[in-house]
Amino acid sequence: MKISNTIRRTGKRTIVRTRSYFNHRIYRYQAKTTFDNITLHKPRVSSSVLRQCDEYAREVLGSKKHAPWLKAYTQFCGEFREGWIPNSYYSDYIVQQLKGEYGKLSNSKAVSRRLLGNTPLIPDLASSVNGLFHTSDGEPIVRAALADYLFAQCDKIVFKIDDSRQGRGVFVYDRSNFPANRTQFSNGVFQSFIQQHEFFNQFSSNGVATIRLITVVDDGGVASCRSALVRIPRQADSHVKTASAIKVAIDMDSGTLFDSALMSNMSPLSHHPDSNHAFTAQTIPGFHKCMEACTALQAKMPFARTIGWDLAIGTDENPVIMEWNGVDHDLFFSEVMQGPCFADLGWEKLWREGKK
Repeated sequence: MKISNTIRRTGKRTIVRTRSYFNHRIYRYQAKTTFDNITLHKPRVSSSVLRQCDEYAREVLGSKKHAPWLKAYTQFCGEFREGWIPNSYYSDYIVQQLKGEYGKLSNSKAVSRRLLGNTPLIPDLASSVNGLFHTSDGEPIVRAALADYLFAQCDKIVFKIDDSRQGRGVFVYDRSNFPANRTQFSNGVFQSFIQQHEFFNQFSSNGVATIRLITVVDDGGVASCRSALVRIPRQADSHVKTASAIKVAIDMDSGTLFDSALMSNMSPLSHHPDSNHAFTAQTIPGFHKCMEACTALQAKMPFARTIGWDLAIGTDENPVIMEWNGVDHDLFFSEVMQGPCFADLGWEKLWREGKK
């Protein structure tokens, strides 16, 4: 039996609206939790200022449901700023209209290097896809030879499953703990473990600190970098984990860290809690190489019109791209520390396009 186009479109709209409803329940909870955590460290803003968030969400962004994140931003900054993009709005419109299915390509890690022009900045050694193993150049590897192949190139490797996020789905191996059974590997990539620059070891030497850059392509096709921060792991962690990492904003002109960092519970820090090393007056070596590399790669992947890049800086001060995120990512830290980051792009008009 044929299904009419009208019924098909109606079904699709119903699915989208249902997903949006549940997503916004989550966003509302996340925003309220963030707001409450901020009030533990900053004076609560006035009701009149918070009403600006309601008005702006309704009149400019199309719905009051986007106000909770605006209120969290406002509570952190002590003022409301026009041009902020709430996480909820970003998910509803930027992800859907400016990324779509193309953004989801970043979830399939085995093809990332090829999609980005076989850039040597991605440290892939091999892939595990549908039970088969291949080198980063596409040559097959038999399971019995996999460990020899990987550890001939480095002493420690990282395995990342597809669609890994927030530090989950990331495993660090050496020869002694490398799994013997191939069924223990989901689809994903093996990467060489990065030896980071000594600059980051003074904060935490166990895991690798990651720089997060957000790039965009404007309506004229020009790529640019809009925000920059570094996530530094705790000493007990083997890699950056969202629940425990320390976030510090980076001045994009100078590459210097901001004086104050944040923990995941919004507690401010002037020093790393494990090493007690201060953030103030610390300039990242090779930072501008990161910006140049990611802006150039964004121009090669304009179909996902905004990308979150996670990079490390090696001992030679050159960038290493650990992964790229073409779907959804948190804007809170970028918007409150460096924002509004996207006010000139006309994103606030996209909800009107979505209604057509």
